[in-house]
Amino acid sequence: MDYDAVPGGTVEPGETPEAAAIREIEEETGLAVAVEGPVLVLQNQGREEFYFRAAAARGEPVLGGPEARRNSPGNVYRLEWVDTAALAGRPLRPEALREWLKGRAWEEAAG
Repeated sequence: MDYDAVPGGTVEPGETPEAAAIREIEEETGLAVAVEGPVLVLQNQGREEFYFRAAAARGEPVLGGPEARRNSPGNVYRLEWVDTAALAGRPLRPEALREWLKGRAWEEAAG
């Protein structure tokens, strides 16, 4: 089953959610970002998830981290820029994030 996901991972001890987002994005995509936010906090599978708006990104996207190691013909990871408004119509996981985007609450959070 194909689906979309945004970069993410676990907040390490002593790390803020903002710092974790910056680190995870760099590990998974090679991009250096600045974040604003959080724009959304979800409870998903028993854990708290923070979603941030990237205020700026530098560099060229290159798949990295565990995703690059697990990438194979049967388990494909592909980096792709997608307009935020288009995400609500894609098979995005977690579903709660997709539902939130369908309400277009991201426009209020960004603006």
